[in-house]
Amino acid sequence: MPDLESLYAQHAYGKLSKVRFALQQTYDSRITLFATGTWDEKENNTLTLWKSEETPISLRNLVPPYENKIIAKIAHKGDVRDMQFIGDNLLLTSSSKGCIHVFNCIKFERDEAERETERETDFDIEMHVDDAYKIHPIITHYLHSFSENKSAAATGMAIKPFSTQDLEIASVGEDGKLVLFKVTDQNHRQIIDDADASGLRAVSWPLSDQIITAGSSGQLRLFDCRNSNKPCAKFYDPAHPRDSLNCLKVNSSQAHQIVSGSSQGFVTIWDTRNLSKPEKQTHPHKNNVYELIFHPYRAGILLSCSEDGTIGIMDFNPHAENLRHHGTLRDSILIRKLGSGFNNLAINSIDYNPVARLLIGGSDNQNLLSKELE
Repeated sequence: MPDLESLYAQHAYGKLSKVRFALQQTYDSRITLFATGTWDEKENNTLTLWKSEETPISLRNLVPPYENKIIAKIAHKGDVRDMQFIGDNLLLTSSSKGCIHVFNCIKFERDEAERETERETDFDIEMHVDDAYKIHPIITHYLHSFSENKSAAATGMAIKPFSTQDLEIASVGEDGKLVLFKVTDQNHRQIIDDADASGLRAVSWPLSDQIITAGSSGQLRLFDCRNSNKPCAKFYDPAHPRDSLNCLKVNSSQAHQIVSGSSQGFVTIWDTRNLSKPEKQTHPHKNNVYELIFHPYRAGILLSCSEDGTIGIMDFNPHAENLRHHGTLRDSILIRKLGSGFNNLAINSIDYNPVARLLIGGSDNQNLLSKELE
């Protein structure tokens, strides 16, 4: 096992289940915005908006390269199971209560901000007028349930590609349902009741007419949106057929390429044009892989996080000059591992902002983890 490269750990006021950067930074080009959500806090789960600012170069030897500050916070009904920004102000969350919440992140004008910070008493956090934002709930979609009186967790969601006007969302849940709906319309939904009876944990929408789901059965199921009552293809890893799947990610530059993370620590790349067997596979973690990211600019680079308390950086096409990094070459795949001495519990979520060159993660140690990363 390679030596762990260090992550900066900051207290985050709760077990973090999800972290997400805002997709556009139109508020202020000098700062980076991101959100975190908690889980396992009984009735006290929260959704939090942060800003991250670069620290002066003269202080880099003393403090981390970025300073993260809370700028808004709101109670969240249920565990935050998934989270997606649409632009920099619309934020969607999946809840363990079976619903999708839609929020608006608003920055106040100065006079309104002064009044708002005076009323900020729900959380013991120092707020500043120049940082005054509000997370405002807009609409809630109740989608997943085992019965009329028992909700099922909404575990994952995906946004239809290029649906910029009337946004269409795919949601999956522990009830095995795949639900397609529009953000602004609570009346019209397309429900596939038996998408996977074992329960679903993740969904991706790589093409406008193609949706892929993954879950406890270990199967990846491909649906044609033009005729989506039944999957048009089912595929799984023949080497680990009983290994349940926790997460999916589409390569934004190659929509036919997807990656899955499993309960046994495997990361597997698939080509949807040839589903007879995985394209590539590696084993960077000891157990559950919870989230995966394709590096947006560096082809062949994948990032992962796991229940084992580490973040993995996998280079599937390593060049000789990259071998100088601390890492292990395994089956022609270079694996680097990141961790923190202050974090020994699961890292549940990661996200990467290529403009800020900032990697963040959220953990069960109530840590917000971060590292500057090319």
